[in-house]
Amino acid sequence: MFHPLMGSLKDLSLEDVISKINDLNQKLNQALRFGNQALANQVRMALHSYQEEYQKRMAEMAEKARNDKMLKDKVQVKK
Repeated sequence: MFHPLMGSLKDLSLEDVISKINDLNQKLNQALRFGNQALANQVRMALHSYQEEYQKRMAEMAEKARNDKMLKDKVQVKK
């Protein structure tokens, strides 16, 4: 789900994305405690967008680490 009123998340730093995920989790818990399902659904959509951005960035970092020439030269596994 993509929240239609959110802008691009590409301009945010990784720390900002993580901070926003934590903030949205707190807001979701509050909305659920108060029984406000409409608000909870909106927060879930925003949270999902931030989580997807976080997962995409983690996958990119893992791919970069796998392809990093310096790491390939330094890590040697011998049997």
